[in-house]
Amino acid sequence: MGLAGRILGGWGGAPTPGEGDLARDIDQELAFHLEAREQELVQSGLSPEQARAEALRRFGSLEHIRAECRRIQSGGRIMLQKITLVALVALVSVLALFSYQLVVSQHAAQRELEAMRAQVQLLMERTERAATVNQAEQNRILLPGGEAPVLGQLPLISRYFAGQQREPDYSEEATPTETWLSRFSVTGSADTQAALGQVESWATSLAQRCTPERRMAVANELWRKWTPATRLAVLGAFVDGNSEAAAREAVHLAAMDSDETVAARGFELLRELTFMDFDRESRIAYMVWYEANKEKDLSEITAERAPLLVAALSSAEDWDETCARYSRLWLHRNLPAVHSVPEHLRAAGALNLVQKWARSDDPRARQAAVQWLGVLEIDEVTARVLMLPLLSDTRPRAPGFLAAACESLRSMEASWTWEPLLAELGRVLGEPEIDRDALTVVARALSEQPSDRTLPVVLAWILEVDSPTACEILGRETLPSLTGVDYDAFHDATWWSNWWSINGAEWGLRADTANGLPEVGR
Repeated sequence: MGLAGRILGGWGGAPTPGEGDLARDIDQELAFHLEAREQELVQSGLSPEQARAEALRRFGSLEHIRAECRRIQSGGRIMLQKITLVALVALVSVLALFSYQLVVSQHAAQRELEAMRAQVQLLMERTERAATVNQAEQNRILLPGGEAPVLGQLPLISRYFAGQQREPDYSEEATPTETWLSRFSVTGSADTQAALGQVESWATSLAQRCTPERRMAVANELWRKWTPATRLAVLGAFVDGNSEAAAREAVHLAAMDSDETVAARGFELLRELTFMDFDRESRIAYMVWYEANKEKDLSEITAERAPLLVAALSSAEDWDETCARYSRLWLHRNLPAVHSVPEHLRAAGALNLVQKWARSDDPRARQAAVQWLGVLEIDEVTARVLMLPLLSDTRPRAPGFLAAACESLRSMEASWTWEPLLAELGRVLGEPEIDRDALTVVARALSEQPSDRTLPVVLAWILEVDSPTACEILGRETLPSLTGVDYDAFHDATWWSNWWSINGAEWGLRADTANGLPEVGR
């Protein structure tokens, strides 16, 4: 037995059965850190005796740390038991008193949901027909309230309906905890793609069809009974849900998990949500931070952390590990508090940081600049001024630059993004050998652009390169949304040339070319 084992084994006190598990967990965690520190010191050249003494000196008061950890965990467990008891009593009372009303309201909500789906489907079909024929009288769709998005402005439609809040679907609220355990136990018993897909489906159902309080209660009770794969699925569903409290509780459970993969994912999501860097080695420091910040809103935490993050990234002279970790910002936009993150970053000077990265000779920094521009929610003019030079830069690009650029352009929903996307299309098709992955990325981004701007150029490139690869990828990813023509392997360059000769007048034929398409060239 090492130093840590002897010290922890000598601590007095006979804990109660309930406290014994907690004490063993804390002892094991502290023993792990002490043993690791002792081994590091021995490897650095110290004798075992010197290593033991130095490890104790660096670690500090074990009794104080043990008592603090026990206080944090015990307080949370007692409070959770009280909350669970009160919630269960209330739930039983409500079910006994209002079961009939619940059934009636569920039927009414279902009818409203079906009606809404039908209305959205009708609007989308009308919009698609307008995009296909591009006639002036079909370029406007009236929404309730008199709003009229024009062709190519589908995001406005989605934002309108997103604002029409309906009663949430809590149809799984009364599902017993034992049922949840049974569901995940059956689907999680086999490590197959189908089983994992079912696990993710149940996790999403738990996260979306139960109240935040109920989903947290189920997760706390069943967390250690689930397999690591199930825990990861539930963690992802909670963080991508709309409850900040449930998301933070799931992240905390994952961070404290004994499984290395689950804990690593928990700390990764913590960094994405709060800009705080912890890992398994700094778990005790995380617990102290968690206790000090658990009552704060995410928005408050990110407002405090954003200036520190931007300052740290701005002061880095070379591309380092911190820059790599934050080169891409993952915003979980279903959480209301995350909506303020772009504003916090802009206020902290993020645009100056983006400009610094854009001037860098390191291609990783320029890729980070492109990725940040996609999430900072800046105005169209500023975005254009900063993005276009990055896209036209002739210096070598990082491997993921094109995908990052297309993703950022799609997220901007700006009126000018079709221009650089067509330029990227020309860059990809102008190479001696077409890169399928690069062409697929650009083709998917172009599918969301206005057809009157993009279709003639896309078809001109198909005729110019006369490549089966170009016809396949553009025919599958881009042209169905621009023309209304489904993909068919028979549709080669000659077929599209004939199609354009019949339908091109609807998009406007060029008078200075033989086929009415713009001139393009390698």
